[in-house]
Formats: sequence, C-alpha cells, structure tokens
Amino acid sequence: MTKPKAKALVSEEFQAACSLWQMEFTFHTFQAVRAGIEHFFERKLHSQEPEYYPMTVGLICLYARPFTNNRPVGPLTEDIVPKEYLELHQSIIKMRHQLFAHGDASAMTRPDDYPNDLVFVNNGKTVRFNMTRFLAEPPVFELMKPLLDALIKKTRYHTTKLTEKFKKYFELSNIGEFRLNVLDPAAPIFSKLTEAEKFTRNEIIRPPPNKSLPEQNESQANSQHCSETKHCRTDRWHD
Repeated sequence: MTKPKAKALVSEEFQAACSLWQMEFTFHTFQAVRAGIEHFFERKLHSQEPEYYPMTVGLICLYARPFTNNRPVGPLTEDIVPKEYLELHQSIIKMRHQLFAHGDASAMTRPDDYPNDLVFVNNGKTVRFNMTRFLAEPPVFELMKPLLDALIKKTRYHTTKLTEKFKKYFELSNIGEFRLNVLDPAAPIFSKLTEAEKFTRNEIIRPPPNKSLPEQNESQANSQHCSETKHCRTDRWHD
C-alpha cells in the first residue's frame, strides 16, 4: 500500500505571502466595485434598460468574489466585515449565491415570491412562458457604499502591514519585476519575471490604456430585456 505523501511544511513567510495576496486582491476588488457603483449612479439607468441587469449582477458578484474559494489561498472570512455591516454583507452574499451566480430554482425572497420561477401563461389564444428576473434596486448599492469604504480602508491597512515583512527583497539594486509565490510552499517567495512573461503580462493580459479595445458588436449592445422583472431590497430578504 502506497503511503500518502507528506504535506510540505508551510513557513510563516509563505503564510504571510498568501495573506498579502489575499488582501491586495481584495483591496483592488472592492475599489472596482466602489467605482462601478459610482458609474452606475452617474448613468441613471432605468431597470428596463438592457445594461441595468448585467451591470448590477456584475457588481454583486464582484463584491462577493474575495469571499469565495480563491484557490489555493482560500476565501476571505467575514471577520473583516465591521459588525454594523454584517447583516448587509450576508444579504449580498446570499443574493450572489442563490440569485445571480447560480440561480437556485428554490430561491424565495419572501413567502410566495420565487424570483427564479418559470411561469407558463395561457390566455386562451396563445401559450407562452416567462422567466422571472430578479433585480437589485439602487438603494442596495447606496447601502453598499459605506460598507465598501470601510473594507477598502481595512484591506489597505493589512496590505501595508504585511508588506513590511518583505522589505528585505526590495533593495534598490534588485531591479526587475517579481511575482509573489502563493502556489508552492517549497519554492522561493519571489520569482523574477522573464522577458516573455513581462510581454504577456503587460501587452496581452493588461494592455496600456492607449491601446484600443475591440468594438462591441451592435447586436450585443442591443440585447433584449426579459419579459418580467423582480426588485429586491435587503430588508425583504428571507430564507
């Protein structure tokens, strides 16, 4: 019988590297959500406009991303959420899990209200079906603003504190770009990027702002809105 391989010992430095990656990833995610909410309000979109649903779903799902299983570092725990915003946070995560990211058929926002239901309509002449679409209303995003401000401040604090542990790697003579290792506890904490890696990272994955993006297909921009909508506020959310 083959013995299972022993797990590599994880050093405090590697654990700190994982925590640094997690906090920096979270910081940039929350900044993106905060900026997206401002843009959402600037646009003054009506719920029937085709951009409304994908934009609001994207903001909810993006907010939840650090709290999902980000392998191999793992999810951020809700310990970072201030107590006064914990109920709001949990409602947002529930929206993401049951309504937007997965669309549970059994989801119910209140008694006799099934936001993901499929209803067949027979008016005596024709038969059609409607799939209900659940929408997050603007007040939800107003409530999210102070929560995000608090989380951005906390993640920036933790990132700054964790960065202190790696100062020894950044002497001025050590020129180059270095990737933080959060994958292999036995490997060096930083690896210097090759020229090929730098090209891929800077020119393909993250092109400079002055590079033009492909034009959106007109049919995509004019996608049709679904036939029925539902609206939610966090104070109407129930199991």
